Amino acid sequence: MPVVLYKQSELTVNGKKIKTQLSRIGSSIITQKAGENVATLHFKTPIWFLLLLCLSILAWLSLLAFGIFKYIKKAN
Repeated sequence: MPVVLYKQSELTVNGKKIKTQLSRIGSSIITQKAGENVATLHFKTPIWFLLLLCLSILAWLSLLAFGIFKYIKKAN
């Protein structure tokens, strides 16, 4: 089963978290049992990404507030 894993990826196969061997291109090597297998790939978002996202939203809101303030001041 070809699955590409990154540093923050967690792979669960049949309800169990597993550590896999990686090929040289980064795809995982998973041994499967006969029958139906369920694999779930979860990516943990780094904290620095969430901080930068909040900073970006705050900057856009500040820019919007500044624009509204300038518009109101100009209208008076």
